[in-house]
Amino acid sequence: MAQQPPETPVFHYPNAQKDVFIYTITSASITGAFEPVWYVNTKWDQFPTPEIMQVITDRAIKYIIVHNDTMTADEQAAFKQRLAVPTVAGKRKLDQSIGTSDVYKVQ
Repeated sequence: MAQQPPETPVFHYPNAQKDVFIYTITSASITGAFEPVWYVNTKWDQFPTPEIMQVITDRAIKYIIVHNDTMTADEQAAFKQRLAVPTVAGKRKLDQSIGTSDVYKVQ
């Protein structure tokens, strides 16, 4: 990860760092932010599903960082069960673990 350019797209799960997908608009007369429709319409709490992995691929997101320490034991168990689905398992590869977080490279 340290060797990646700073603009490398990364998705954090659970989405504690939601601002990854919030775009900021600033001009002389307007300052604001918006969440793109594709972001709002995605059920991120169900990650990873084949559909969400397709959204991630379509958006050229290169890495997924899973923050295990922010999930309860039940949430971790449900996540691992969804992660094992073959159509999801083939789209990511565990790249490294950093502390309590796992970094997956999107295939």
